[in-house]
Amino acid sequence: MGDVTVELNGPAYQRKAALYHPLHERSTELDFWKMMMPADLMRNIIEATNLHTEMAQKPLDYEQLQHFFGILLAMTLASGGERRDMWKTESNGPFPAPALGRYMACHDFERILWNLKLCVYTDEELADDPWLPIRSAVDSFNRNRRGGISPGVTLCADESMGSWRGLAAKVDDAVVGLPHVTKIARKPEGVGTEYRTLSCGETKIMLQLEIQEGKVPMQGKEYAKDYGSGTSSLLRLTRYWSGSDRTVVADSAFASLKTAEALHKHRGLRFIGLVKTAHKRFPKAWLQKYPYTNRGDHCVLQANIDGRQYMAVGWNDKKLKMFISSTSRTTEALCPAYKKRFRQSTPEDRTSAPCVVFYKEVKRPAVVEAYFDNANAIDVHNHLRQGGP
Repeated sequence: MGDVTVELNGPAYQRKAALYHPLHERSTELDFWKMMMPADLMRNIIEATNLHTEMAQKPLDYEQLQHFFGILLAMTLASGGERRDMWKTESNGPFPAPALGRYMACHDFERILWNLKLCVYTDEELADDPWLPIRSAVDSFNRNRRGGISPGVTLCADESMGSWRGLAAKVDDAVVGLPHVTKIARKPEGVGTEYRTLSCGETKIMLQLEIQEGKVPMQGKEYAKDYGSGTSSLLRLTRYWSGSDRTVVADSAFASLKTAEALHKHRGLRFIGLVKTAHKRFPKAWLQKYPYTNRGDHCVLQANIDGRQYMAVGWNDKKLKMFISSTSRTTEALCPAYKKRFRQSTPEDRTSAPCVVFYKEVKRPAVVEAYFDNANAIDVHNHLRQGGP
């Protein structure tokens, strides 16, 4: 087919990601942590936690709370063992003892851990909103990120999981665990709270979170009635970047022609998405029947809808991948896809011959390159958060 080009222009394409906070080359890791941790959330935690009677003799203060979170982060680098082992002062292996007692006594850490509360609320407020204990923390996070970070050209949307191993039930209409537990088998931590998330494609910094509260509560959210789950989530997550002409990249949980149209209509944003099941008004059958000759071949269909150009792209990788886009171009990308492959250095001897690693180049259009260069932003975040270094 003939090539289709949708020009990249507008203010977003001259924009680089930036921080609004006055950090400089001498800023430390603690400075960055303070920038990312909402100050109002820290105050709420201190106020709410100190209401417990166990905290009366030694109330929690800001410095202690910093040490507490620092120890939690340090624990993510340790594998195996029990929590109390982090306070050992003698090593029993090749690595030095953590000796976290330098920063906080073990009993103080446990006291804070078992009494930690994110905000102050009454039983009546909890009955009206079972997500209230964490909703204020999510709201603080979202305010802090939109006020402290200017994202780059691309925004990436995806799903994240907050692992949960506790209760998920009601006793006499009182919530004693998570109000709603999501189970997704394909996730590394597949049981817990699901979040729809938005990040900066350039820096991989998380920008916005939205709790998935369950089917019925989510049906009452803004845009849900008109657009359904995936599209309405994107519209809510991107509200603070309306009119910025940025590009939103998302996987098949969000991607459809409906999503591309809604982002243009309500947010003034562009869209690139991988289409799998949401193919209403999308030429899926035509793209599947197109006679691709070689791996890396692609074809493009275009449509002008209400003055906006939309592209349906089929790319013949190992399996056919299909994309919907309202931006980018379909000329061949400057950088092809590199597929890592292995082969025996001596094909005749497959038992003892060393294995040779090589990379196979697969050509791809620029729209596919733009998708894969940014679509893993939240996946990287999730793997680092859940799997450690």
